[in-house]
Formats: sequence, C-alpha cells, structure tokens
Amino acid sequence: MARKLYDVLGENRWVDSRVDILDVPASPTWTRVGELNPTLKNGSAYTIALSLTLTMADTNDSALFRFSIDGGSSWEEFSKEAKDANDRVTADYFFPVTGAGVPFHVILEVSKTSGGNTLDVHYANLVIKRES
Repeated sequence: MARKLYDVLGENRWVDSRVDILDVPASPTWTRVGELNPTLKNGSAYTIALSLTLTMADTNDSALFRFSIDGGSSWEEFSKEAKDANDRVTADYFFPVTGAGVPFHVILEVSKTSGGNTLDVHYANLVIKRES
C-alpha cells in the first residue's frame, strides 16, 4: 500500500491518499485506509471528503466502510455492493464541520462481509479543506 500524506497551502487543506490496499480482510477486522489529525482553526468552516474506488470479486458480498471524526470513539458505517463481479465501484461522502481550535482526528476504514471473495481498494482519499 502506497501512502501520500501532505498539508497543502498551510492550514487550508490536508490530504491522505493511498493506493492499492489489496485483499482487505473480512469483518470484524477493519483496515485503516485514511487518517488525518490537524488542528482546525476556531470558528472556521471546513469540508471533510472521503472517496474510495474498489473492486470486489463477487456480487453477493458487500464492501463495508466506516469513518470517525473523534479518533475512533464513535463510527458512521455504510456499505456498497458491486452490480457485477469485478466492477469498479466508487464511494464518496462529503460533510461540513466547524473548527474548534483543537485537533480533529478523522479516520477512514474498510472491511467486507463474508470472507471468500477478494476486496481491493484501488484508491482511498481523505481530505479536509478549509472553506472560510
């Protein structure tokens, strides 16, 4: 798994991009594919963006995703299924937050149902961008 982690334009945008997370294990095991922990300026508006591109070798299983904005204390989970085996599937999620002047710990993880089929994450991106 290759990983790029960088702070773009000072405190305005942070990016964690990873490629080729291959053969992701089945639930209850989760594989971390993104993590950022910047300090967001108090009162500033930010957009959190998560995006993934994956393939799964079967249409009867689901790819599972979860993210946390509190360092893993609580999670928001969702799932995706491929229409046909080995289709490239994308998952995107965007949401606003307001900075509080303290570290903001965002984590993105993937897993899959069952265990018999291969789930490969080709691209995983986690972005925090300052809007104001």
